[in-house]
Amino acid sequence: MHKAIKVSVLSAILLVSGCATNGAYSARVELSNAPPLRVAWVSRPAYAVEYHGVYVVDNAAYDADCDIFQYSGEWYAYTGGYWYSAREYDGPYVAIEVSSVPRRIFDVPDRHWRNNSRPDYSSRRYRNRDTDDWRSTSSVPRIRVAWMSRPTFAVTVHGVSVVASSAYDADYDIFRYSGNWYAYTGGSWYRASDHDGTYVLIQTSSVPRRIFDVPDRHWRHSPPNRDWRS
Repeated sequence: MHKAIKVSVLSAILLVSGCATNGAYSARVELSNAPPLRVAWVSRPAYAVEYHGVYVVDNAAYDADCDIFQYSGEWYAYTGGYWYSAREYDGPYVAIEVSSVPRRIFDVPDRHWRNNSRPDYSSRRYRNRDTDDWRSTSSVPRIRVAWMSRPTFAVTVHGVSVVASSAYDADYDIFRYSGNWYAYTGGSWYRASDHDGTYVLIQTSSVPRRIFDVPDRHWRHSPPNRDWRS
């Protein structure tokens, strides 16, 4: 009996001190306490700045006290110490662990966060140096696509949908993959979150590899080097 009491007391001390909690346990506690997040959109998302492939959503587009980012086809929101993600900009947003947030989001400089302050996860090696390697979207080259009809797909290859050229009036190659739209023209790549949105210039390294696996016969103008990652 005395041994059982000692074990119980010791367990309680460890729990209070945090010694008995591993990362998984603390994450579950955090997620269970996360309040539901609902974002009231005033307009379609617009981007205030692009930083290493991370798009910082202009807070004029929504009515909520949170930071929202779009990266690699996913949407991420931060508020009150909690992180959320969604497959579409209008949700639903689900609470996630910090370890599920792409590192590049933490590289966005403080001045592009609400209250000029990003969460400090330096102890987890999430935070990188604060550089000035960012671009205002007002200075980033953009294109618009003149759509003749709603997008239809000529073929789907490994999850990449090749948009039928009859659906738009432009000398581009357009693809849909993992929730994003990609356009290739003149040796440059552009990306948008919706087919009829504004396509913003991106680096070739931000283009999913599977798009380059689409056979030549399905391109208007195939890039000269499609093995750039190999």
